[in-house]
Amino acid sequence: HIFKGFGFHEGSLTCLAVHPDPEQSAVVLSGSEDGTARLLHLQNKKVLATFVHSAEVGSESGEDMEGEKSFSVEGVGFFRRRKWCFTGGMDGYAKVWDIVNGNCRISCKHPMGVTKVIA
Repeated sequence: HIFKGFGFHEGSLTCLAVHPDPEQSAVVLSGSEDGTARLLHLQNKKVLATFVHSAEVGSESGEDMEGEKSFSVEGVGFFRRRKWCFTGGMDGYAKVWDIVNGNCRISCKHPMGVTKVIA
């Protein structure tokens, strides 16, 4: 499958996770060096959501702020029982995202980069 153009990653892909529900197996979550994770539908080749993982000093909101530095997203995954996904980045943050509204539900700071996340 090829995703090109508006809405896809600007950096190299670093990780990928397939939705655990067999009825949603066409939905994947990709992480990238551009500091974002993208929720993708493989069959219709559309970006369903973008999660900006970048960390801003003093903020854990996950919002994309003007001038904010991006860090590579190294781990992504899905929760089996909720409509949530998660990201881990070289900035040391692990974040849980609400797939429905795109909001960051929780953010945890670790002393080192987060390179793998497991639900």
